[in-house]
Parts: sequence; structure tokens; C-alpha cells
Amino acid sequence: MPNAHPRGLPTVGGDCTTILGPGTSSVRQARYVVRKFLAEHGLQELVDSAELLVSELATNAVVHASGRYRLTLSLDIGTLRCEVADEQRQLPRPPNRQAESKEDNGHHENHAGAAESGRGLLLVDALSHRWGSRLIEGGKEVWFELEIGAPDRRDGAEEADARHMATGRL
Repeated sequence: MPNAHPRGLPTVGGDCTTILGPGTSSVRQARYVVRKFLAEHGLQELVDSAELLVSELATNAVVHASGRYRLTLSLDIGTLRCEVADEQRQLPRPPNRQAESKEDNGHHENHAGAAESGRGLLLVDALSHRWGSRLIEGGKEVWFELEIGAPDRRDGAEEADARHMATGRL
């Protein structure tokens, strides 16, 4: 996996790149990196959302790529960007397309893990300002952005919607 940070947005206040993995304990380390980075920049209001979303992307990297992954945190004016890059080249499907693809081909997965698959991306989609994925040299990168100083998207009805999407219960 290349160590060079692929530049998307210009950064303000520096960035942080860490190589983690491959075990599940690296998800805890990823959360620690997020907390420390945000505390250093006086952005404690983003810690809960950023930790949750980084946990989801890091868990996906550990489970699906089974190797090391790179976590990059960067600040742009008004935005925190978090990127998780791993060595698997298969891009995640946006949550709304997962359901469509099952209907389109008539195939419904019946294995025990099927109900859990995709819930992390539903949270990322619900709680981030925007997110995406792209192929990079040696693998893929999944990223999300949180607005700095914006109202927490988890307030009120949106928080309930995110919980319902994650648990499958109404």
C-alpha cells in the first residue's frame, strides 16, 4: 500500500496519517487517533461522530481487506475529512444500491452475516456531510467529511433514523 497521502482538498492545520491493522484491536487504535487529532485542534464537538464513523470504516477494512490499512485525517476550512485506505480493490456499494442490486438479480443472501452487512455505510451516509470511495494505487479509499461548526446531524429525528437504519427496527 502506498504511504503517500493522495491529496483531495487542501488541508489547513496539518493532517495525520497512520498505518493500522490488521487485527480488530486496530479499530480501537483508530478511534484513539481520531480523539487525539481532534483534541489537538480544539474540535471536541466532532469526536463522537468522527469516532463512530471511523470505527465503521476501519472495521470494514479489517473484515473485508484482512490487512493493514491507512487512516488519514485532514482539516480544510470548515471540514474534517477522514480517509481509510486498504488493499482490497472492490469498492463498497452505496447503501441504497445494495437493496436495488438484490432486487434486480432476484438473489437474496441467506447467510447469517447478510443482515449485518452494509449497516456501517448506512451510518456513514446518515451522519456525514458527504462520503465516497475511489480506487487508488494498490487498493481503495473510503472517506467521509464532517462539517466543522455545523449542527450535529444526529440531533432529533435524524438520530432516530440513523438508529433505525443501524438496527433494522422502527
